[in-house]
Amino acid sequence: MLGNSENCVKHFQIKEAYERSMVAKFGDDTSCHPLLDSETWCDVSGGVKKGRIYGFRSVSDPTSFLEGTSNTITSQEVVYECVRNEMRGEMDAKAAEMEAKHQQMREEMDAKAAKIDAKQQKLDAKYKAMEKMYATLQNMMGN
Repeated sequence: MLGNSENCVKHFQIKEAYERSMVAKFGDDTSCHPLLDSETWCDVSGGVKKGRIYGFRSVSDPTSFLEGTSNTITSQEVVYECVRNEMRGEMDAKAAEMEAKHQQMREEMDAKAAKIDAKQQKLDAKYKAMEKMYATLQNMMGN
């Protein structure tokens, strides 16, 4: 558990990181920034842990926590948005993993098909050679 001064330092560091991220994302003119960008806050604060986001445990209005003002955004909406973003990220990662496995399976199947084709060509060549031998044998026997 963090002590009070450690909490203040952590909060200050996260708030500074949030402000830097907002400038990077929305530009230097802070009047154009949204009051709260939940995705950015989740990124800099460490995301959802045990169903909570850093800074919103006991605060019902996240914008007052960030800026000292009131707004209609609720911490529950922020949590939902962060959970949605995390789930979207997990789903994207799973889809990429499945696509990679699909590609690997396709390559393995193509390699096996190539081996089968090569074996079939060898069998076809042996069959033709046997047909020639049979024809030669029939000619020798006078048929």
